[in-house]
Amino acid sequence: MPTRSVLGLTYTAQLFKSKGLESDAILDQHGLNKDRIDPNARITRSKELEVYQDLFKLHPDPLIALGIGPYLGPAGYGPFAMLLASCKDGYESCQMGIRYQAMGYMYGEVSFELAPEHSSFRIDPAMLPEDVREFIVYRDMAGCVKLMRDIYLMNGVEFIISEVHMTAKPKKQDLDKFSSAFGCTVKFGMPSNRIVIPTSVLKTPFPQANKNAFDMYREQCEHILYESSQQEETLADALKSYLIMFSYDIPKAKEAAQTFGMSERTLRRKLSDESSSFQAVLDDVRFEKAKRWLGDSSLSIELIALKLGYQEAAAFNHAFKRWSSLSPSQYRKNHSSSK
Repeated sequence: MPTRSVLGLTYTAQLFKSKGLESDAILDQHGLNKDRIDPNARITRSKELEVYQDLFKLHPDPLIALGIGPYLGPAGYGPFAMLLASCKDGYESCQMGIRYQAMGYMYGEVSFELAPEHSSFRIDPAMLPEDVREFIVYRDMAGCVKLMRDIYLMNGVEFIISEVHMTAKPKKQDLDKFSSAFGCTVKFGMPSNRIVIPTSVLKTPFPQANKNAFDMYREQCEHILYESSQQEETLADALKSYLIMFSYDIPKAKEAAQTFGMSERTLRRKLSDESSSFQAVLDDVRFEKAKRWLGDSSLSIELIALKLGYQEAAAFNHAFKRWSSLSPSQYRKNHSSSK
């Protein structure tokens, strides 16, 4: 099934933790220890929603989502944010934002309406569990505004919002919290959720516009979307998607089996039925990560070994030779010389 970046979840967990709530314990319950998750990992939508439901039980007030802004920086969006920032102006950035919205952390579907004076983003909520629906809508709205502000800031251009429309009808004493979060007038009980922006702001040229960078980041976005859309049809594939989220302390078979709701024996039997094994999946994950990290000259081979769960570099060297017939240092040398 399609997957999403795990960063949206980890940033939201940080928000809960900042309020003194035990969000780390919730992540642990779902096999997502914050100190072991690879920031490049991806997670299924259904799994992410399960975690959100448990997080929300810690503080069942959807208004907490309005504080997500400080935890969502451009770096967390990777090539998606860089693509938006390299556009020729805000209008093109909006078009790319709509085209590649799956690269973000939102659950709603975003559309864009251009008008002579004031244009708008419309955010239609997805089908969500009732207990977290309002929370996720607020988070999506606040996150969308923060991303747009950051893209304009990266270009040194002032970003202005005319007003925000929300279908929600919060309590009177909470109204100021919305205007404070969005930095503009907020209208409630509206037909749809919208972020209204002066069209002149969208037509302002971006000083950092770069066609070569634009093409490169767009190609990267296309590749990531294609990869994330591939179906996970086997237990081995699902296990790989789970294990690839971790660095350093990678789960053992027993721990992984518990996450999938089965005994270790059942996990191993089902993998065997698919002509696979836990070790084969783990080796596949480690090999993929090793090749990626060996391409980063700032990472020592000793550190890569530790990140892959090896206590000694010698064990990593032996395994890598078994996978590729090359030592890690030979692979790194060949890789760097081919660039």
